[in-house]
Amino acid sequence: GLPTEMRGQAMITLVPREELVVNFANRTNVRGDSQGNFEIRGVVPGDYTLAAEVFEQGKRRSARRVIQAGTADLDDIVLTLASPVSLSGYIRTEGGGAIDLSRIRVYLQPLEPARLGGAGTGEVRSDGLFAVENVVPGRYQVYVIHHSDEFYLKSVRMGNQQIAGGELDLSSGAAAAPLELVLHAGAGQVSGMVMNPENSPALGVTVVAIPAESRRNESRLYKPVASDQSGQFTLKGLVPGEYKLFAWEEIEPGAYQDPEFLKPFESRGKAITVAENGRESVQLQMITADSR
Repeated sequence: GLPTEMRGQAMITLVPREELVVNFANRTNVRGDSQGNFEIRGVVPGDYTLAAEVFEQGKRRSARRVIQAGTADLDDIVLTLASPVSLSGYIRTEGGGAIDLSRIRVYLQPLEPARLGGAGTGEVRSDGLFAVENVVPGRYQVYVIHHSDEFYLKSVRMGNQQIAGGELDLSSGAAAAPLELVLHAGAGQVSGMVMNPENSPALGVTVVAIPAESRRNESRLYKPVASDQSGQFTLKGLVPGEYKLFAWEEIEPGAYQDPEFLKPFESRGKAITVAENGRESVQLQMITADSR
């Protein structure tokens, strides 16, 4: 058995560490008994994240641990459940323009693939204040969900500290200071047309703006759209910066965020710089389904 410091019917999940995006088919789930003991059989050797979650009085407590499975059994693994934390802060806007803050949501996307409870979401008040409750300790990327093509999340600060890439570490508990999020009215736009190998407009092609390599850990910067019946497309709400544009005839949703998938196509992308309030126009060549 694998005794743990847990009580109640905890859900224990084992996830391969090499997964970039969680593939639920590769996850192993078991229930702990009333004493917190659990056992997972038939584990293939490799690196894993072992995670546990239990609900107590309406609150989610969780634990996680990286393990290395070999040919011998692993016994007496201990997972200690941590209490949820709260995150508060405020949003301000700059650059002109108008946006209804009360329709905005602050979204915390887990950076660990084995996160059981999913993301945390908080509503924003009309004065810009927000709170995200019952957040499982861990590392997150901060998003602001809104419906404006004009604004983009320009900066994330905690006190006097700039949070690079919007990556927030709540592993040790609540944030030390309120979070300041700045929405700036200056998003860019790229439009154009996709051509097939016969040099005719290609409809229904997935066009993706992929950020520069130094920012590819920020999934909020990836922008996909499908070309219309005339082969035309428009990517809106782009954060100013460097991108490569790709046009795939066929691609699995989100596959373009996998570096290994993207590697053989790097030379097929069209480099482009999106300026503040920029409006760019390009023509792309479709990457056919049999290309690799």
